[in-house]
Amino acid sequence: MVAVKVRHREPKEGQRYRYLTRGSGTPPWYGPGYGKRAGVLVVEGELNAVALYLAVGDLLDVVGVAGVNGTLPKPDGRPTFLLLDGDEAGRRAGERWQAELGGYLLAPLEGGDACEVASEKGREALRKEVLARVAEAFLEAGV
Repeated sequence: MVAVKVRHREPKEGQRYRYLTRGSGTPPWYGPGYGKRAGVLVVEGELNAVALYLAVGDLLDVVGVAGVNGTLPKPDGRPTFLLLDGDEAGRRAGERWQAELGGYLLAPLEGGDACEVASEKGREALRKEVLARVAEAFLEAGV
């Protein structure tokens, strides 16, 4: 175990999460069996990455970065998809992540982050929404 992180039901002082282990949040969280899939989904938030691993981990390796300023994984040459929150911090970080990792910047999810979408609409709806964005990225790139 690297750290313990909790998510507040209601944000406290503007913060949705709190680390119970001081100074934690890095390194990124890698889904089980990382390195076996044809592509990588890099996500803002370790808990969002867990939700996405459960939804699309059979097709994509999933990496969760500890917020917009967390440590990014090293590019490994595979197609990489970046999924961040739709807020201002997520938009700014998306440009930075894409400059560092390359890959495809996906449109933010409808209805919140991955945890919120999975909670409100279910895992299968989250899967469909993410895979639709991945397919759209490939079509736009002419792959």
